[in-house]
Amino acid sequence: MKTSVKIAIASIIAVIAAALIISIVFSGNKKDADYEKALALYREGDINGAYEYFSSLYGYKDSADYAEKIFADTKIASVRFVEAGDILTFGRYEQDNDDKNGAEEIEWIVLEKRGESALVLSRYALDSMAFDPPGGGNDWEQSSVRRWLNRSFLLFSFDPCEQARIEETVLYENGEPYKEADCIFLLSVEDVNKYMKENADRACEATKYAIAMGAHTDESHLYDRYNHEIEAPPRCHWWLRTPGKTEGTVISIYSSGKINSDGNQPDDDYRSVRPAMWIDLRMPE
Repeated sequence: MKTSVKIAIASIIAVIAAALIISIVFSGNKKDADYEKALALYREGDINGAYEYFSSLYGYKDSADYAEKIFADTKIASVRFVEAGDILTFGRYEQDNDDKNGAEEIEWIVLEKRGESALVLSRYALDSMAFDPPGGGNDWEQSSVRRWLNRSFLLFSFDPCEQARIEETVLYENGEPYKEADCIFLLSVEDVNKYMKENADRACEATKYAIAMGAHTDESHLYDRYNHEIEAPPRCHWWLRTPGKTEGTVISIYSSGKINSDGNQPDDDYRSVRPAMWIDLRMPE
């Protein structure tokens, strides 16, 4: 190799190394500054402002300790006594289809309270997608919707403190456990029959964002247990995780709230998604 070429390569490497050092130093300085700002806000009593900084610095110095303490003292303390049927907010997701104002808080229906854990289901259908793409199948563990829920949705909808409160759950289908645990999941038909006994309980409205993403909605005629019609906005069709009676299909819920036990093709991309999860509501000792 010619000397001039060696010198040129060495110069490029030196420039890259210098840039990396500058970047690391700048990043460290910024984290130090943000950390000091968070401490100042905390001491001044601006808990919300301090939490934003500490949660963004999660893992830096003792930021995680501060963030989790604030989260427990504010968010968890305010929802730890919820009961089945209550609504709580947890995490954020785009819902009004206006990304200029940021993501909105997600509302969850409490389906069950077990000890200091709560099983929750999103109040509204949050997105629209296929259970699995063309060529895929109706197996929950291999489905693309499962990967999306436990990767993209989990990481981008919940901050580190919220993620730490979402419990890993071993799911069952027909009495048999799945091999891997899930953080976020779809309900099974057994879950629906247990927690949502009436069509009116199962009928679900989609967010504006979900509709923009292709969620199909119908004008629903809903009736209560006394057969009185209930006024309601258009409702959507939403996925469960249970295989349908027809080979290769997945059970879904009609806009009316009726269970479609025969099932739908997994690649139907106009059906909506209602995430579910177990949340740990314990206060730190």
